Amino acid sequence: LGIVLLWGATLAAVLFLLTYLSHMTRIPLISIMLLAAATFAGFAINNNHEIRVVENDASTNALSSDTDTVAPIGLVDWMASRSDLDNYDRYPVFLVATEGGGIRAAYFTATVLAAIQDRCPAFARHTLAISGVSGGSVGAGVFAALAADDTAHRTTDPACDLDGIANRTANLQKARSTLSADLLSPLLGAMLFPDTLQRFVPVPIPSFDRSRALEFAIERSWYKTVGDHRMDQPITDLYTGNSAVPHLLLNTTEAETGGLFPYTTGTIDALGTPFRDQAEIDNGNTDCKGSPSDFDYLASCLRMPPKEALEQSSLQ
Repeated sequence: LGIVLLWGATLAAVLFLLTYLSHMTRIPLISIMLLAAATFAGFAINNNHEIRVVENDASTNALSSDTDTVAPIGLVDWMASRSDLDNYDRYPVFLVATEGGGIRAAYFTATVLAAIQDRCPAFARHTLAISGVSGGSVGAGVFAALAADDTAHRTTDPACDLDGIANRTANLQKARSTLSADLLSPLLGAMLFPDTLQRFVPVPIPSFDRSRALEFAIERSWYKTVGDHRMDQPITDLYTGNSAVPHLLLNTTEAETGGLFPYTTGTIDALGTPFRDQAEIDNGNTDCKGSPSDFDYLASCLRMPPKEALEQSSLQ
């Protein structure tokens, strides 16, 4: 409420000044600014909503132009990498799908998966992938980070002995604490102040993007809870030397076009195969043009291979 009231007071002062200057100069400044904002938005010349990437060496950047740095997700290879494979006659494999719904979905996803992990420490090792959208993707990301922390110090394969489960709530408490922080105020403040100002500036300023405020808020909350900077490191760091972290399939949409852009922590050859003719993200272009923060770059480099390659593979 304080942020909204502060914005209202600021808006009143700015509009008063513009109205006064318009009266003195006989120039309709407010109308000109609104027309300019509509023009900038219509031609997308001040679009500052880019994917934030970690400035790092190309070999460790998940959005590197070298697509070989993103390992394929294959059930056969994944099964072969399980150190506890011989402990089961039929190896349990889990696939998790989590829906959107803002912070509620993020909190619900992270806490439910964390509670399962506390009760069965082998759960993350047996989870191939988590598919999420919107808030569910945020919760999935938090759980993946928790799984990396939970399994990093283990020297033996974890078991699922449910005796004394009431005493095992470490992951659950971390998930609750991370996503109980006030994530709305930073987002609201960034939207009403810098991101609103961006509408009237003819050049994109990435630091004015309101989504950055949400990302930084989650990173700060994670650091206060866990004490490390895992949330602001490259996503590939989760899987470096750790095979117990589930892969993430984060389903996103480009607001301007409605195009679907699934971001994954590994390549999936058959992803979206039945819908190739309709999918905007799959046009067979793998030139990897642009920068890692561009949606076009993601569409051409981090999706699935061309249809011809899949058909040839299936024939073989």
